[in-house]
Amino acid sequence: MLCVLELNGQKLAGTSLSLKQHFDACGELESKAYYQDTVLHGVYKEFLNGQAIVKATFNEGWEEGEWLEYYPDGTLKMEACFHKGKAHGEWKEYHPSGSLALQLYYTQGIENGPFARYYANGNKQIEAYYLMGEFEGHFAVYYEDGSLNRKGRFEDSRENGFIEEFYPGGQLKARGKMREGEQQGAWDFYHANGQLKQRESWQQGLLIGLSPVYDSVGGILDKGTFEQGTGSRKVYDTTGKLTVICHYVQGELNGEYRYYSPEGKVEAIYHYKNGVEEGAYIQYFENKKIKEKGYYRQGELEGSFITYFPNGKVESKGTYQGGKPEGYWEYYDESGQKQMEGEVRNGAKYGSWHFYYENGKLERKGNFEKGKEQGVWESYYPNGALEERGEYAAGEEQGQWRSYFPDGQVASEGEFVQGKETGWWKYYQVVDSKRTYLYNQIYFEEGLEEGEFTAFYENGKVSTLGTYCKGEENGLWRYYHKNGSLMQEENWKKGLLLSVSGFTDQKGNVLSSGSLEEGVGYRVNYFQDGTKSAEGYYVEGRPQGEWKYYHEKGYLEAKGKMEKGERVDMWELYYKNGNVQAKGKYLMDEMDGKWQFFKKSGKLDHEEVF
Repeated sequence: MLCVLELNGQKLAGTSLSLKQHFDACGELESKAYYQDTVLHGVYKEFLNGQAIVKATFNEGWEEGEWLEYYPDGTLKMEACFHKGKAHGEWKEYHPSGSLALQLYYTQGIENGPFARYYANGNKQIEAYYLMGEFEGHFAVYYEDGSLNRKGRFEDSRENGFIEEFYPGGQLKARGKMREGEQQGAWDFYHANGQLKQRESWQQGLLIGLSPVYDSVGGILDKGTFEQGTGSRKVYDTTGKLTVICHYVQGELNGEYRYYSPEGKVEAIYHYKNGVEEGAYIQYFENKKIKEKGYYRQGELEGSFITYFPNGKVESKGTYQGGKPEGYWEYYDESGQKQMEGEVRNGAKYGSWHFYYENGKLERKGNFEKGKEQGVWESYYPNGALEERGEYAAGEEQGQWRSYFPDGQVASEGEFVQGKETGWWKYYQVVDSKRTYLYNQIYFEEGLEEGEFTAFYENGKVSTLGTYCKGEENGLWRYYHKNGSLMQEENWKKGLLLSVSGFTDQKGNVLSSGSLEEGVGYRVNYFQDGTKSAEGYYVEGRPQGEWKYYHEKGYLEAKGKMEKGERVDMWELYYKNGNVQAKGKYLMDEMDGKWQFFKKSGKLDHEEVF
C-alpha cells in the first residue's frame, strides 16, 4: 500500500502522517503538528515570536511521554510526563528566573507522592504528601526566608492532630489540636516574645471557653465572663482603650455588639442572634454623624439601607432583599446633587438607568439587564448635545456606533461585534465650525487594527500610509506632506521600529534621522518644516535612555528617561526662557508621586501628588 505524507499542500510518499502548520496574520508560525488522518499523532509544537513555547508528543490523539513548556525568552516553564492523555510520573514547574516553583507526582492523572512548592528565591514554601489525590501525613508551610510557618498532619486532606504555628523568627505563635478539620480542646496563642496571648477551649469546632487576652508584657486586654460558651466580653487595645463589647450564648454571638474608636466613640452597633447578624445595624463617622444604617435578618441585609457623607448628606439610598440590593436606588455627590438612579434586581442593575453631570444635566442613559448594558445607550455633552450612540448586547458593544462633535457632526463611526471593533472604522476632524473631513480610516479584526491604515489631510491628500498586524505596526510606513510629496519612511516588525529613512522637509531638503538600524541606534524626529521635534536612542525597537523633546519654535520642551518605550524616573518640562515648568517622576508612562510646578520666573507655584 502506498502511504502519503501531506506537507504544506505537497504529498510525499512513505507515511500516512500529515504535517499541519498554522500561521498568524503576520505570517509568523504559531503551531505545527503531525496528524494521522484527523487525529494528532507524533510531534506537536507551539511557537511565539519564532520561539518554541510548547513541545510535546501525541499518540492516537492522546498526550504521550514528555511535555515541555517555555517562557517567551526560552526559559523552561514546565516539564511533565503523560500516558494515554493523563499526567503520569513527575511534574515540575519553574519560575521565570529558572528556579523550581512546583514539584509533584501523578499516577494516571491523580496526585500521588511527595508535593512541594517553592518561592522564587529557591526556598521551600510548602511540603506535603499526596495519597491518591488526598493530602496525607505530615505537612509544613514556610516563610519566604525559609523559617517554619506552620506544621501538622493531614488525614484525607483534613488537618488532624496537633498543629503549631510560628513567627518568622521561629517563636511559637499558636498550638492546638484539630480533629477532622475542626478545632478541638485547648488552643494557646502567644506573642512574639513568648508571652501567652490567649487560651481558647473548643469542642467539635464550637468555641466554649475563653481566657482573658494579654498584651506582650502580661497586661489584660480582654475582660469578661465566658463559661461553657456563655458570657460577656470587653476587648481593649494595647493602650488600654475599649474597642469592643459583645455577648456570647453557647459559644455564639448574641445580643448587641459595639465597636469603639480610639477616642472612645461608638463606631458601629450590630445585633446578633445565634452567631449571625439580626436586627438594626448602624455605623458612625468620627464626628458622630451616621455613616450608614440598615437592618439584618438572619445574617443578611434586609429592607431600607442608607449611606451618608460626613457632612450628613445622603450618599446612596435603596432597599435590600436577602442580602442583595433590590428595587429603586439613588446615588448622590457630597453637595446633594444626584449622580445616578435606576432599578436593581437580585443585586444587579436592571431596566432604565440615568447618569448625571455635577450640574444635574443628563450625562448618559440606557438599559441594564442582569447588571449588564442592553439595547440602545446614549451619552451627552454638558450642554445637552448628543455625544455618542450605540447598542449593547449582554454588556458588550454591538452593531453600529457613532460619536459626534458638539455641533452634531459625526466624529467617528464603525461597527462592534461582541464588544470589539470590527471592519472599517472612520474618524473625522473639524476643519471649521461648518464642516469636517475624514482624518483616518482603520480596519479592525476582533478589536485589533489589522491591515492597511490611512490618514488624510483636510485637502484629501494622504498624510500617513501603513499596515497593522494584530494591533501593531508592521512593515513599511510612509508619511507625506500636504502637497503629496514623501516626508519619511519607517520599517516596523510587530510593533518594533527597525529603521527610518532620512527626513525630507517641505522645501525638499533631506535631513539626517540618526543611526537607527535593526531596532538599535540614535533617532531624530522633525516637524514638517524641518525643525527638530525629538531625539534619543532606540534599543530593541523601542525608545530607551534619555530623550529630549522640542517645541515647534526650537526650544527644549521636555527631557527624561525612557524604558522600553515608556517614560520612567525623573522628567522635566521647560518654558521658552529655559526655566523649569514642572518636574517629577513617571512610572509606566504615568505621573507618579510628588510633582512640582513652577512659574516662568522659576519660583515654585504649587505641588501635586499623583
